[in-house]
Parts: sequence; C-alpha cells; structure tokens
Amino acid sequence: MLIIFDQQGKRITDFGTNSLYPDGVPYDPQPGELVFRINDNDPLVQQILAAGSVEGVIVNGVVQSVNVFKRITVTVDKPQITANGIDTATITATVDDPASTEPIEFRDGSGTLIQTVICVNGQARLPVTATVPGDIVIIAKSTTKYGQNQVSVKAV
Repeated sequence: MLIIFDQQGKRITDFGTNSLYPDGVPYDPQPGELVFRINDNDPLVQQILAAGSVEGVIVNGVVQSVNVFKRITVTVDKPQITANGIDTATITATVDDPASTEPIEFRDGSGTLIQTVICVNGQARLPVTATVPGDIVIIAKSTTKYGQNQVSVKAV
C-alpha cells in the first residue's frame, strides 16, 4: 500500500493494495508530497482501509508512522417506527474519543443537512419521527477525522 501525505501529515491520496506491488506501486513524489509505504500483509493495512481518516506522523520531513482514526459508528434504538408523527427512533453517532465534543452533522440520504449536534462524551443523538411510510436514511458525518456512516429507519 502506498499513501501520499502533504508536509503537515494530511492524507492526499493512496494507491490501496496491489498484488503485483505489495509495498505500493512505483511512484515519484511531487514537490511537497511525502510517501508512506506499507506491505499489504501488515495488519495495519486493514485498519487503514476501514479508517475514517489517516494522518501521517512527520519527523524531519519523513513520514515515520501513521495515526489511524476509526470511522464513526451509527446505531438506532428502533429500526422501525410507526409513521404517526409521535413514535420516535433515536440515532446515536459515536466517535472513537469518549471525551470528544465535536459537532456531528446529521444529513438525510441525499446529503442535505438536517441538524448539527455537539457530542457529549463522544456521542451525538438525533430523534427521528415520520408521518409518511418509507425508509429514512440518516448519515452521521464527523466534522473532524472520523469520516461518516449511515443507518436507516423504516417508517410503517
């Protein structure tokens, strides 16, 4: 696997895994780019591929290691609600830092912002009701480094 970072350790892109080049494809870094190579058999590769984000740890202009941030998790207490405007499901978004107070953006399935909720102890909650039957897709998006994930609720 080959990951390209900028000088501040922000991930620019990666070239994933490749059976022909297990340490990453041949690549000549552009000015300002730093390269991090990791063998595809290293267990860290699976963590990186499942991560919300990855930051490079830069020491003397070289990527020494990476910090991997787990993807935000999203759960619902009731996967099905009655579409009567009263029955409520609670969506809970959890980041990998129990002390986090970051804002979490809750969006509908098309990506439109519904509400931004501040985490309390690493969690943000959104109540969901419906008056029309159907599937309700809710996307929880971290505003920092935990990526996004989604869950659905069926209104009947």
